Amino acid sequence: ALPFDISTTAEIGRFHHLLFSVFQPSQVLMILMHLMISLSVIVTTMDTTKLCAGCFSLLSLLYPTIWPSVFISTLPSNLLETVNSPFPFIIGIPFRFFLRDDMKNVEVDTFINLDCGNIISSAKLDIDPKINALISKVSDLLNNELEIFRRYKGFPAYRIQLILWQFMLALMLISANMTDCDLSDPNLMKKLATTLQNKKRK
Repeated sequence: ALPFDISTTAEIGRFHHLLFSVFQPSQVLMILMHLMISLSVIVTTMDTTKLCAGCFSLLSLLYPTIWPSVFISTLPSNLLETVNSPFPFIIGIPFRFFLRDDMKNVEVDTFINLDCGNIISSAKLDIDPKINALISKVSDLLNNELEIFRRYKGFPAYRIQLILWQFMLALMLISANMTDCDLSDPNLMKKLATTLQNKKRK
């Protein structure tokens, strides 16, 4: 087992390690962004154990935010019609199911393959240049942390979690056009939530 520097929530460290061993940091950030805007996600792999862990790894990216929609870590074959749900979801589907005829016409916002490290998105997102710049900058920070891991064999889960939190906050501030706000404002999160909610209604 690898040494993780999160003791009370070691599961998060293990889940982060799984994702960063499969995907590049920029891909992980794109997955997180897709989750934050509630896109539907299908996760697949040929390994059922890895499939379950991969789905929970996506939840760990959002920590401490709770995913509010459908979550199924391993979908039984008799419930495949669930992927046509109009609600956002994270669903794990064994790769062999995609050989079935009833899966040929399935369309989903984001498709994640844990075996190949591929992310395919059919969602047409108009990404703000500021967000692209943010992803590039945060990817560099994460790469620096992972380089330390490669040198010293201790996965920096705590530091990576802090970077992910900063990314989530920056993403919300950009979306709310509040990048010039006072970060020390004790009411910042309440104002941010109100602004984003009003923007969503519009």
